[in-house]
Amino acid sequence: MRQKYKGEDIKARLHNTIIRYKDEPYLADVDSAGTIGLNDLASGTCIGRVSADDELLDISSISIGYVNIIHPDYKLAVYLKREPYRKFKQGIEFPSLTQKALRDNISGVSHHILHSKQFVDAVHGKFPSYKDAFDLLTKKSFHSVAVSRDIALKKERDVLKVYLKDTEVGFIRLTGDHNKVYVPKSEQSYYYILLLDGIKDWTIIEGVK
Repeated sequence: MRQKYKGEDIKARLHNTIIRYKDEPYLADVDSAGTIGLNDLASGTCIGRVSADDELLDISSISIGYVNIIHPDYKLAVYLKREPYRKFKQGIEFPSLTQKALRDNISGVSHHILHSKQFVDAVHGKFPSYKDAFDLLTKKSFHSVAVSRDIALKKERDVLKVYLKDTEVGFIRLTGDHNKVYVPKSEQSYYYILLLDGIKDWTIIEGVK
């Protein structure tokens, strides 16, 4: 989506929000002249300034969902969701998001989640495979791992709980076949199975055996 705001609206709509330039996400820093500084999310370094009407500037909504976070105190997946209320800002900003961390006793992380390499990876759809996620959960002390923007796994005792967006929809037994995802039969289970079936290296089973 091309940037078409004019005058003071450019700063009001875009300043301190995440937009894209050449498909890469940056934090926008809009000056009084209306030019846009592109700040690297992880380092905060300004890589340059561009005109507000640069054709390579994209202010359309960024696809968000799960982000894998590696922190000294935790290694987990966090689900980001845009609240459906009216907002004046065009780009992504932390106050307009809710977050659900897939770990007990943690309600959220912080705004730093948007300023991490892992967030950039999530924007580009870079997630570990199921096999890699399984190893991270069983051998590397990860509490939870996302395998796509919409699907994540959370380790609890002898099972991996499977989440679709922010809803628990199934589980994998660690004491049995690690490639079988059990989805309890319900009115929504057919829909869950359709969405989970896109992940390689596992088999979806409706019902609990």
